[in-house]
Amino acid sequence: MKNIVPKIQACLIFMIAAVSACNSIPDHITPTVRIIPTETKVPTKSITPTIRPSLMLTISPTLTSTMTAIPTLSPDKANEYVLQMLGTNGDCEFPCWWGISPGISSWDDTRNLLAPIASVIADFPKDNGNVKYEVDLPDPEGRSWNKLLMAIFYVDQRGIVEAMSVPVKQSNLSDLLKSFGIPTEIWLSFIGDFPGDPHEYIISALYSDKGIMTISGGSGEKITHESKNYLRMCSDDFGKYSQLLLWSPEEHKTFYDISFSLDLSKPGELGFGRINEVTNMDEVEFYNEFSSTIANSCIETPYDVWPIIAPTPKP
Repeated sequence: MKNIVPKIQACLIFMIAAVSACNSIPDHITPTVRIIPTETKVPTKSITPTIRPSLMLTISPTLTSTMTAIPTLSPDKANEYVLQMLGTNGDCEFPCWWGISPGISSWDDTRNLLAPIASVIADFPKDNGNVKYEVDLPDPEGRSWNKLLMAIFYVDQRGIVEAMSVPVKQSNLSDLLKSFGIPTEIWLSFIGDFPGDPHEYIISALYSDKGIMTISGGSGEKITHESKNYLRMCSDDFGKYSQLLLWSPEEHKTFYDISFSLDLSKPGELGFGRINEVTNMDEVEFYNEFSSTIANSCIETPYDVWPIIAPTPKP
């Protein structure tokens, strides 16, 4: 069991702390990394954004959006721009993010939009012809340990952004719950208790009809009731790091469809348990308890139900 911890911890950090993701490509494939110098923020050679006088995006509130390219920005201006976009989401509604709509937007347009503020754009080709792109963006609020926010784009063979993992302004889980309502499903993953390792967990709230899944995590506390061990997770620690996974709601994806396609879970490795199967709450009870920020609330999962091994994806 111990040998899965580095991979799971890497995935946890990737999903909830906006740093490098766990490697999801074969060892023989070397990712191509395009580094854009921080001082000048020069786009890669293949990127030729049109310079416009405004830093704002022209965005429709639906999945159909028009992206207006921005000029290459200085570090200070890039921070201002990111802070603005985190606050407004570019005036588009999730699963649209900053004017980028899953299932509609092309990677070329997405790259042209983000290159003027990105420090690194790295691509990870898949065996099936799809490509995962990781984009490092400025962190104007200093939320991450390395002062970078990561946005990840999963692009199909047509060059269309199929799904994305993106940072959001509402880093607190209660804020996300209040924004999106009662989740369709809530899933929990508990890494386990090993010497020297924290009691880390991930809570995923799925909104299948909206094409949205929240990813929040933290470190819980080991407690004992009547000689039985539990992991206690409290709202004061929820959502210290949060990402949104976004895709077109027309695709009607299940939780494990998203987990496997976005590398959140892998066959034969630690998986997720549905909240009503690993705690004494269901989705409605969890929402009623944790959408409020008035008082610290806690939820517990027994140690003896873990580990849960991820199922095999359907062919």
